[in-house]
Amino acid sequence: MRFTVLTLGCKVNQYESDQIKHQLSAGGNLFTKIGTECDLIVINTCSVTHIADRKGRQLIRKAEKNSPKATIVITGCSLENSSSNLPKLKNGLYLNKMDLSKTIQAMFCNNKSPKFVAEEESKNRKFMMVQNGCNYFCSYCLIPYLRRNIYSVNPSEIKKEMLQSLQCGVQEFVLTGINLGTYQFENINLLGLLKDITTIPGKYQIRLSSIEPNLVTPELLDFIIATPKIAPQLHIPLQGTTDKLLKEMKRRYTMLDYIELLDLIDHLPKTVTVTTDIIVGFPTETDADFNATIALLSSGRFMDVHLFSYSPRNGTLAYEMSPVFSDETKHSRMTQALETVKENKHRFLEKFIGKTVSVLIEEKKQGVYFGYSENYFRVKINNCDDSILNSFVNCTITRIFETPKMIGLEGQV
Repeated sequence: MRFTVLTLGCKVNQYESDQIKHQLSAGGNLFTKIGTECDLIVINTCSVTHIADRKGRQLIRKAEKNSPKATIVITGCSLENSSSNLPKLKNGLYLNKMDLSKTIQAMFCNNKSPKFVAEEESKNRKFMMVQNGCNYFCSYCLIPYLRRNIYSVNPSEIKKEMLQSLQCGVQEFVLTGINLGTYQFENINLLGLLKDITTIPGKYQIRLSSIEPNLVTPELLDFIIATPKIAPQLHIPLQGTTDKLLKEMKRRYTMLDYIELLDLIDHLPKTVTVTTDIIVGFPTETDADFNATIALLSSGRFMDVHLFSYSPRNGTLAYEMSPVFSDETKHSRMTQALETVKENKHRFLEKFIGKTVSVLIEEKKQGVYFGYSENYFRVKINNCDDSILNSFVNCTITRIFETPKMIGLEGQV
């Protein structure tokens, strides 16, 4: 049987989709890419915003239209959200995460039990879900209501999966979780996990996907800069840029806490780049709040900022808040913030021109090699051959390059 897996949403969703793909492949099925004829389509949905829900509905309808004979299986967070308005399936079924694996095994796999399947040859970065669930209940976020089962994965299982993936050529492991910093398996926290898994021999890199500001400790930072196997880059979501907004969002820190954390990172003996998330258009966002956002975006503290336009989610505390501005104002603020982020990224990346950085080369497009540096900016290299693919190389940065979809750095080996 030929199948494909379509994924929306976060890195945890991507990891879970990889597990579905491996299970089906181990069960005697053939994975095909989207656009080719297949018998089974698994769609892993996301419900973090109303736009994500809409994309899920569109993907389902498109799959039914383009593959009318295929069985369609829907899973993911939209399935747990009664407000997602998922369409009825003509030929398929909805499976929640608890029933997904055993049902797929029973209905679509020939083998009695799953076995390990090698990574695709081109895949050199692997998402590793080590933690799931969240109980922070930020006022704008629906995810704690959808992923209530909080758990952390046994370090021995994580190491086993890493060893298997290393044998298949994986070079970078991205540790993911719904609230990664809360990792706790028995008496082992996130720092303890990192100390354990970095003892695995071999040439590889570990990257943390996202960690809450209140969970970044000096001890964790010291270990990151002292351990070459850990990428010196952190994604630390801020969300609101004033104490008023942070309190209304029910975040667990103040702006002073966050700025002091950035100061601590800036004074480390090794460069650790920081990226963040900021919400634009939270219902109570005043002109003063937005001006504070622009000031912070212009400060040069972040390598990159992921901006999110606030999305009302039924069932959250913020859903009951009335906006203090018009839709036109919200759109205008988002446009201004995006322009500011772009300008700031140019200035930030200029600091790396002339420096030598480690880059994992992932792909070749039209004779040009692309990868991500240890600090997680996109790098392209012209003067090389295929021997550098799927390997770490030291690259001297020469200039900034820009396309309609990204800003990165160009370098030479």
